[in-house]
Amino acid sequence: MNPMDLLKQFNVKDLQAKYQEMQEQLKTLQASGTAGGGIVTIRMTGLMEVTQVEIAQEAVEDGDTEMLQDLVRAAFNAAMSNLKDKIQEETAGAFGGFPFPGRFPGQV
Repeated sequence: MNPMDLLKQFNVKDLQAKYQEMQEQLKTLQASGTAGGGIVTIRMTGLMEVTQVEIAQEAVEDGDTEMLQDLVRAAFNAAMSNLKDKIQEETAGAFGGFPFPGRFPGQV
């Protein structure tokens, strides 16, 4: 099959409309991740914007900033993983799903 024939099958306006629709869906999509048994919780939108960070008082009282840093990183990674799964579920019909690699760029 000629690749140009394949491209002709796609209507650019339809693709743009689907993209805009998906962007609107992502704005309302929410995901969260926790670490340390709920000591740290991070919530974010489908646009990967962190909307809330909750840190239990006990994490701060201890003064162990290294542990707190690890918990924040773990909660963020859990939120990103949950978000990736939700986005793939939500976009399964559009563009055949939004293809994400195993991890987002820069994710530890």
